[in-house]
Amino acid sequence: MNGIIWKWIYNADYGALNGILYQLGIVSHYIPWLSSPWLAIHMLILANLWSGTPFVVLLYLAGLQTIPTELYEAARVDGAGLWSGFVHITLPLLRPITLIMVILKVIWTFKLFDIVYVLTGGGPANSTQVISYYIFVESFKFLNLGYGAALSYTLAFLILIFVIFYYRLAYREVRY
Repeated sequence: MNGIIWKWIYNADYGALNGILYQLGIVSHYIPWLSSPWLAIHMLILANLWSGTPFVVLLYLAGLQTIPTELYEAARVDGAGLWSGFVHITLPLLRPITLIMVILKVIWTFKLFDIVYVLTGGGPANSTQVISYYIFVESFKFLNLGYGAALSYTLAFLILIFVIFYYRLAYREVRY
């Protein structure tokens, strides 16, 4: 569904993005957003960010609401300013949510398939062919099922290595 909506927004002839930019006088003619390799990959990045941002914002909002206001009041009594309270209270208490969000966004980005399939089909000139789309093409278009399975396991292993690395980096002992 997300890919279909963005296909309508990016349409070169009657898309919403071109219509808005033309009405505002920002562009003088409609732009084919998905025809240029450089522009197509950036439009896919924008669509991917747009689809994941509400979830991230909701999780951070929930995390911010769990921080007791007494901690900020105590820090203010001790002479801490807004920046110091943010660095020493807010960021450390949001570390678990940040860990989860980074891990989820990495996994979601590596499994990005639907937007690529619907919007560009890996083109133009394979510029938007991400790893999940490449695995799909190798497995089901060229029928290299063994190679596609091996790529899938390799991708899962690389994501696992990243998760372990980031987990250790996020929870290492902080020394002042």
